Amino acid sequence: MCLLCVFQTVFKSDLLRLNLTSPLKSDRDIDSYFESLQRPESREIISLDSFVSESCHVVVFSLLLEYLPTSQQRVACCRTAWTLLVVDGLLLIVTPDSRQQHRNGRFTRDWRKAIESIGFARCRYEKLQHLHCMAFRKLATDNCQPQQPDIVDCALSIAQDQDRAADVDTLCDMSSYVAQKDTAEDVRDSETYLRSELLDTLCPRDAS
Repeated sequence: MCLLCVFQTVFKSDLLRLNLTSPLKSDRDIDSYFESLQRPESREIISLDSFVSESCHVVVFSLLLEYLPTSQQRVACCRTAWTLLVVDGLLLIVTPDSRQQHRNGRFTRDWRKAIESIGFARCRYEKLQHLHCMAFRKLATDNCQPQQPDIVDCALSIAQDQDRAADVDTLCDMSSYVAQKDTAEDVRDSETYLRSELLDTLCPRDAS
């Protein structure tokens, strides 16, 4: 979920499900479109299901991408931002590095390559104490040099992805151990039962 600010009005939208319509032909049409979005003052924030492509000059992802559970979803958000922006529009990304300084440094290098592959050029980077701040400029389609989608989709990783992967591996190992343990116990139970049956056959017990 993200917030879209149009003039003085704030809307909410899901960038992963946002329907992007065709670009409008003139600035006047875009202004008219934005004016049509204005609503009477209300406490409720209105949700937008669609938005016009190439109508924004700035898109800001402030502490957003790292809360998405997969790299593919982060890449999808950046692709949506590219479609929303006009040529030379700015994508501003703020992402945390809070556990210790430069903990995510190795990931930001991959982020730069991945986001530039979508069709951006990084124009500014600043490392604050617990934040990475990046500014990307949208390139025209003719200047883009996209990589294979499957490569880009896996490139916006964060440290927690590895932690989750480790947790999954641990769970798989535990499940395998439990399955093996259960199987071993079943075998022991079966062997015990067969021994008991064999003894009863060879040495029948007194029915009394």
